[in-house]
Amino acid sequence: MCGRYVRKSTRREIAAWFGTDIGIEDENNLDWGASYNVATQTFQPVVRLNRDSGQREIVLMRWG
Repeated sequence: MCGRYVRKSTRREIAAWFGTDIGIEDENNLDWGASYNVATQTFQPVVRLNRDSGQREIVLMRWG
Protein backbone atom coordinates (compact mmCIF):
# COMPACT_ATOMS: atom_id res chain seq x y z
CA MET A 1 0.00 0.00 0.00
CA CYS A 2 1.39 3.39 -0.86
CA GLY A 3 0.28 6.85 -0.01
CA ARG A 4 0.10 9.18 2.91
CA TYR A 5 -2.76 10.60 4.89
CA VAL A 6 -3.53 13.10 7.65
CA ARG A 7 -4.70 12.11 11.14
CA LYS A 8 -5.89 15.18 13.03
CA SER A 9 -7.57 13.33 15.89
CA THR A 10 -5.89 12.65 19.21
CA ARG A 11 -6.19 9.42 21.17
CA ARG A 12 -8.90 10.97 23.37
CA GLU A 13 -10.96 12.08 20.33
CA ILE A 14 -10.72 8.68 18.63
CA ALA A 15 -11.68 6.89 21.86
CA ALA A 16 -14.72 9.14 22.31
CA TRP A 17 -15.80 8.73 18.67
CA PHE A 18 -15.65 4.91 18.76
CA GLY A 19 -16.70 4.44 22.38
CA THR A 20 -13.48 2.80 23.54
CA ASP A 21 -11.68 2.97 26.86
CA ILE A 22 -9.10 5.78 27.00
CA GLY A 23 -6.89 3.69 29.30
CA ILE A 24 -6.10 1.00 26.73
CA GLU A 25 -2.36 0.53 26.46
CA ASP A 26 -0.52 0.29 23.17
CA GLU A 27 2.77 -1.55 22.80
CA ASN A 28 4.85 1.63 23.28
CA ASN A 29 2.58 3.13 25.96
CA LEU A 30 2.61 6.49 24.18
CA ASP A 31 -0.10 9.11 23.92
CA TRP A 32 -0.10 10.28 20.32
CA GLY A 33 -1.37 13.52 18.89
CA ALA A 34 -2.19 14.71 15.39
CA SER A 35 0.02 13.77 12.45
CA TYR A 36 -0.15 15.75 9.22
CA ASN A 37 2.11 13.48 7.16
CA VAL A 38 1.45 9.82 7.98
CA ALA A 39 3.84 7.73 5.90
CA THR A 40 3.99 4.01 5.19
CA GLN A 41 5.89 1.85 7.67
CA THR A 42 4.88 4.05 10.64
CA PHE A 43 2.73 2.83 13.53
CA GLN A 44 -0.77 4.32 13.54
CA PRO A 45 -3.85 3.81 15.70
CA VAL A 46 -6.43 1.24 14.63
CA VAL A 47 -9.78 0.51 16.26
CA ARG A 48 -10.49 -3.22 16.36
CA LEU A 49 -12.51 -5.75 18.34
CA ASN A 50 -10.57 -7.43 21.13
CA ARG A 51 -10.31 -11.15 20.41
CA ASP A 52 -11.02 -12.18 24.01
CA SER A 53 -13.58 -9.64 25.20
CA GLY A 54 -15.24 -8.60 21.93
CA GLN A 55 -14.94 -4.94 23.00
CA ARG A 56 -13.51 -2.20 20.82
CA GLU A 57 -9.89 -1.28 21.51
CA ILE A 58 -7.32 1.10 20.07
CA VAL A 59 -3.99 -0.45 19.11
CA LEU A 60 -1.00 0.75 17.14
CA MET A 61 -0.37 -1.14 13.90
CA ARG A 62 2.07 -0.58 11.05
CA TRP A 63 0.59 1.35 8.13
CA GLY A 64 1.35 0.06 4.66
